[in-house]
Amino acid sequence: MNHPGTDNMPMIQVKEFEKNDLSIRIKVPPLYVEQTAEIVLSVFETKKGTPLTDAYIDLTFDEMEEGISETIQLEGSDEYGDYIVEYRPATEGVLEITVEIFNANNQSPVTLKTRAIVMADGPHGISKSTKYIFGGIIMGIVMLFLMGRSWH
Repeated sequence: MNHPGTDNMPMIQVKEFEKNDLSIRIKVPPLYVEQTAEIVLSVFETKKGTPLTDAYIDLTFDEMEEGISETIQLEGSDEYGDYIVEYRPATEGVLEITVEIFNANNQSPVTLKTRAIVMADGPHGISKSTKYIFGGIIMGIVMLFLMGRSWH
């Protein structure tokens, strides 16, 4: 059985920030190429101790290896201050996530950055190189079988 955090199953990455009277937590699950992941951003007003539910948020995803950039805008959250976005990385490598939070209480947006790693295949998938190796072995066996039949 795989447990989160083992080599076979990476853990959810949680980063917490305190900035401009806001407490911000971003949860990033393990990311895999061409697989949709749900990223959760939780925002609380520190002084009031209440969720910030009426913010406008820009999340920019920069896939550093290929220079791919995408910005997703969120408006309003659930009653708990959770802003949820689905993201599907195109390439493996370093993903930089920039968060800009706009609300009526702040003159300028609160900006923060974090990074995550996008992996090639999911925890239960077979990597492309392994598929090529198996394909080559099977092709070799078929060739030997066919050549063996032609010698008789």
